Amino acid sequence: WYKLCNIEDFKNGKIRSVSALGEEFVIFRGKDGQVGVLDAFCPHMGANLIDGKVSDGCIECPFHGWRFDTSGQCVSIEYSDRKPPTAAKTRAWPSKEWLGSVWIWYDAAGRDPQWELAPIESIESRRFKLQRTLRSEFPMHVGEMHENSPDYYHFNKMHGPFPIKGAAPPF
Repeated sequence: WYKLCNIEDFKNGKIRSVSALGEEFVIFRGKDGQVGVLDAFCPHMGANLIDGKVSDGCIECPFHGWRFDTSGQCVSIEYSDRKPPTAAKTRAWPSKEWLGSVWIWYDAAGRDPQWELAPIESIESRRFKLQRTLRSEFPMHVGEMHENSPDYYHFNKMHGPFPIKGAAPPF
């Protein structure tokens, strides 16, 4: 599971575009309130869905008004009264809201999720709370940050001063 964005990033009918894991994603909230994470480009003519809008709980393509639900299925086409064929769809990524963030399952072999994100009772019960969030961009695979973050001392040895002001451990 990989974090794509914070839930606040796409409130009130907004669409969020994220480039990660060698993919382009659009994130929106469907009619039922569930998060949808789809490939960013419309399968019809390749328009970037980030330039579209959320309409009736679906993301609407800016070129021809094709509307996709959170499962990636095209549910209507603006200029047609016919039901779209089932082949009219785009890839929907397995996604979850967890701890205030949107996460997707990504597997290079295309396998279904191999495990679930576990609840963290101390955070969900609000005994502990998030104090701050830092955002930075680094030219690396998202997994490298998670693998190397616990090893603070290697940053100074390998990369120079710790790159995030105020985030270095106090020791």
